[in-house]
Amino acid sequence: MHDNATDPDERHVATWDDALRLLMDLRDNEFFSFRGQNSHNWKLGIHHPPAVTESDLQDGFTQFRKRCMEFPKPDYIDEGQDWRWLFFAQHYRLRTRLLDWTTNPLVALYFAVENILTDRTKLDKEDNNDS
Repeated sequence: MHDNATDPDERHVATWDDALRLLMDLRDNEFFSFRGQNSHNWKLGIHHPPAVTESDLQDGFTQFRKRCMEFPKPDYIDEGQDWRWLFFAQHYRLRTRLLDWTTNPLVALYFAVENILTDRTKLDKEDNNDS
């Protein structure tokens, strides 16, 4: 339905500070995750070598959880929700079927603009070399 009704979850912000405050509030009050990618053309998908089987993924996950028993878990880990464990595990290089996400909107922003920053640094270096 395309009437002019506003999405009840839609929020408008006027400044970067307001946007950051909103994102941090979402993160602090609920389990939110963010993804930063620098091209809207990227296809979302998981790329494992063909030799990785479902059994390999499950075995790796089971071993990871056993090894984590001796360390404090992050606040967002819930024993009954494997996907939150997978979210946590992939940051320790465990292969999962999840895309790379973060609970920190600033980390997502970094990955969204990383190439822009790198390209700008290269241009600045070239300009300095020409002087």
